[in-house]
Amino acid sequence: MARITLIRHGKAETPTLGKQDFDRPLISRGRINASAVGAFLATHKMLPELVLVSPAARTRETYDCIKPHWPD
Repeated sequence: MARITLIRHGKAETPTLGKQDFDRPLISRGRINASAVGAFLATHKMLPELVLVSPAARTRETYDCIKPHWPD
């Protein structure tokens, strides 16, 4: 059975004037939570066959925290 799993990016820095929203990185809590999501998905055998990630900094960083929990 096909399954689509949507994962929101981890908690990112607060938007600030003069900084592009696209470039906002994760805060510590966001990295910790993203790592926990990766572990949860692995534990529950919910590993994806395909991953699509936005080029925004916070989404790429979220994926970088998730993927170490998954086999190659």
